[in-house]
Amino acid sequence: MKTDFILPDQRRSFKKQPARPNGLSEPRLFSSALAFQRVGNRIGETVLELMDKALL
Repeated sequence: MKTDFILPDQRRSFKKQPARPNGLSEPRLFSSALAFQRVGNRIGETVLELMDKALL
């Protein structure tokens, strides 16, 4: 039973291996974009907080 579940995963990994050199950069770019988005959100929040304090 377990081998039936392992074999499809192995087939998928073998299909993905040729595309790895090109595919590796995409997750890194995506994760870095998410990191920049988080930093941008934090900067935006602090700017909004400073604006509120300045208005008060």
